[in-house]
Amino acid sequence: MCIAILAKAGVKLPDQVLRSSFYTNQHGSGLAFVRSGKVEIKKGFFDSENWIKAYHNAFEDVGATSPIILHARIASLGKINRDNCHPFPIKNGALIHNGVLWSSTFGNGRQAEKSDTREFAERLHNVLTYDDITEDKTTIEKAIGYNKMVLLFNTGKYVILNEHNGHWDVNGDVWYSAHTYKNANAPASKTSEYMMS
Repeated sequence: MCIAILAKAGVKLPDQVLRSSFYTNQHGSGLAFVRSGKVEIKKGFFDSENWIKAYHNAFEDVGATSPIILHARIASLGKINRDNCHPFPIKNGALIHNGVLWSSTFGNGRQAEKSDTREFAERLHNVLTYDDITEDKTTIEKAIGYNKMVLLFNTGKYVILNEHNGHWDVNGDVWYSAHTYKNANAPASKTSEYMMS
């Protein structure tokens, strides 16, 4: 299962959290943050160390003032490629997701051109605004079932949908959609690259 992570502004994640998350979810990773009032997306990392390097660069540049959202993918629907990596752009922001929005048999499973999350973000691009989501968050959470989503906006505000299905760290600074960042089998150094066929 994928992992979605939100780190509040000023909170730096240990490299091993990212390495372990990637080790269990090697089908592409990415991150998003706010720079100069606009969300920037960096994605398509198929090597843990490149993802970690991108995270360090983002944190050094804007980590003191911007939350950072991160995602590592294990494909359930949609090809394994850069375009299906999270985050996905939405109006004035970005979206990451953990779960399956519809059956993996829909759209030919992993052979589908688009993942379920990519299609969701593209179709609802203009309606996934901070105001619309927070106005009726409960209804949206019911509509997506057990799925967990984090949306980051240009203002630096964020929304976690089905927050209760994930967990915060002991300090309440980092939210995780899954426990794979604790993978005890993950190496303490470079995680091998996922080889796309």
